[in-house]
Amino acid sequence: MLGHIGFADRDPLDQQLARFRLKRRDPTPDLGPLIEQAAPLLKIEVEIGSRWARAIADLPHWFWVAAAAVAALLIVVIATGGLAQALTEPRRVDAGDEVRTGQLSVTVLDAEFTREVESKYLEADDGEVLLVITLAMENLTDHPIGVGTTADRIDTNLVNHDEPLLDPAGVKPTDSASVWRADGSAGQVYLQPGVPDEVTIAWPVPEDAMAGDAVALDVHEAAISTGAVLLSSRVVTWRAADIAARIVIPVSGTS
Repeated sequence: MLGHIGFADRDPLDQQLARFRLKRRDPTPDLGPLIEQAAPLLKIEVEIGSRWARAIADLPHWFWVAAAAVAALLIVVIATGGLAQALTEPRRVDAGDEVRTGQLSVTVLDAEFTREVESKYLEADDGEVLLVITLAMENLTDHPIGVGTTADRIDTNLVNHDEPLLDPAGVKPTDSASVWRADGSAGQVYLQPGVPDEVTIAWPVPEDAMAGDAVALDVHEAAISTGAVLLSSRVVTWRAADIAARIVIPVSGTS
């Protein structure tokens, strides 16, 4: 009769095969030692979590009110750009000094407040005056550009835009600006490349803008983009970027 044959009664190869079969029959690893080692750590983590929960629950009501107020204030500050990097103070220059950007050369020649410009049939409304500034301008680009108009599909946005490149500082115009050549010639004002010209711009502004003895004109660099939806890829638009300079201009009173 055959009895039970143990590992000792088999040759080495049979012993290895038998051990392999036993392992396949019971593949579950023995996790007991790992659980015993992890249990103390798990207990510590649970205790820490419980202490934090109790500490948060014990905070007074006024703390939560203050935290909510701070959070609301932070949301408002972020929404209004309060955390944005502060802009550097623009370079200040005097009337008569040239300001050059990547697109234009601008020099203020004269400025005044007036009630009307008879030659252009301009008249200020009640509570307003006209801020009239005459500038020497030169187009530094390779294409003709318009002042207050579009030329050759180039929209310069120098004036009459939400963010114009030529902008009276600290004064909000009440209506569109009027533009003409300082020599009085009629027609739209276009600047040819490399040809200096004198241009007059009149902004209607609130009457209280005359409170000081000087005004300032911000001259912006232009961020240039090309293409326009449903129009043409050849359309070029100038958008106001950083202030290249702030020109401080003494002005005479109304006439």
